[in-house]
Amino acid sequence: MKFTTDGKIASVTDRGIAQPIGEGAVKLTASYENLTAEADVTVSGLSAAFHPDFIRDVNPVISRLGCNMGTCHGSKDGKGGFKLSLRGYD
Repeated sequence: MKFTTDGKIASVTDRGIAQPIGEGAVKLTASYENLTAEADVTVSGLSAAFHPDFIRDVNPVISRLGCNMGTCHGSKDGKGGFKLSLRGYD
């Protein structure tokens, strides 16, 4: 499979992962043998300041890794000086 773009707004890795380079619009093309698919892609917000949010950005990661379980940082005393509440009100 081959991926290409028609501008300098985004690049595509050999594995097909699109990465933004600048803001604007670009056409992304995927080709395989005699088949071709195109998609219009708009990149925006690259210059905006990132403000991480615990619930949206951190909690999914620690939940996925099991860090907020009772056997890890969710235990009564926490772990390594870091303690998470298993109950939202603590």
